[in-house]
Amino acid sequence: EPQNGDAPSPRFGHTTTFVGDSRVVLFGGATGDTGRYTITADAFMLNVSNNTWSRVQAEGTMPFARAAHAAACVDHSQMVIYGGATGGGSLSSDELYLLDIRNEERSQWMSVPVMGTTPGRRYGHTMIFNKPLLIVFGGNNGQQAECDIWILDVERSPFQWQEVQVMGKRGPLPRVYHSAEVCREGPAAGMMVVFGGRTAENKSLKDTWGLRQHRDGRWDWVEAPAKRGPPPEPRFQHSCIFVDSKLLIIGGRGPEVSKPLPTAVYDTETCEWHNVCSVQRFRHSSWGMGGLLFSYGGFDHKNPSLSIDLSTGNGYRAGHCCLS
Repeated sequence: EPQNGDAPSPRFGHTTTFVGDSRVVLFGGATGDTGRYTITADAFMLNVSNNTWSRVQAEGTMPFARAAHAAACVDHSQMVIYGGATGGGSLSSDELYLLDIRNEERSQWMSVPVMGTTPGRRYGHTMIFNKPLLIVFGGNNGQQAECDIWILDVERSPFQWQEVQVMGKRGPLPRVYHSAEVCREGPAAGMMVVFGGRTAENKSLKDTWGLRQHRDGRWDWVEAPAKRGPPPEPRFQHSCIFVDSKLLIIGGRGPEVSKPLPTAVYDTETCEWHNVCSVQRFRHSSWGMGGLLFSYGGFDHKNPSLSIDLSTGNGYRAGHCCLS
């Protein structure tokens, strides 16, 4: 789809965060190909209503360049980023950065003051916002894959990260390059749902887990039952979104980098899987908006070393293609 304005260059390992009012903020990622790439601290805004890009001109303490970081919208026109890698085996700092674009003429970056221990440096993790909690899960700390969970309550100051101790012995293996999203409707409403990723032994995963907090404040993991349909193919470097009570697992790669993977759809009401058309991308980003699925950037499987800027809007209309 043609894109107007000051568009970002093709990239991978970036984030795209829907911040309200048809606006999506792209941050960071690497440009070039896998052999010779440049990690960026680019910030661009896409207005989806007219498919126009602009550079985010923000004041304040800007985050350093990074890829394989995580980002989440915490309030209308406000988003945070955490972690990532800076190239050559180095990791980004453990600071939490906030971008405030409530006034687009005076956008502002800040490093959020946090007390005590942090989740530490990591890349390939996920961070979601389930009001009032930011939840960081998994990723690689530079030495190994993790399966720890950290929360930060944005309504309690001073801000403080807290590691979650989960009840019971069951839970996901340590993993990197998985996906996570909050389910807002149906039987899994309120859960953070995690899918796939890659283990420390480089095995691609295809398991689905829900993290829930009980009324008494305790947390546990529950593995999603699969009652019918073809199980999803194992994958990592994919993305996911919820459309109503259905989880869409978009793109990604498995053990064979040249093999495109279908979009897998899990219905949390019926516990059924089915496959639909694929975006044929990995290390891309996705977001959902008004029944449309959008995907941006990443690699395709035919030329897995060339990053691309597939644009928005070839988004599948979820009610029409993916979820019919």
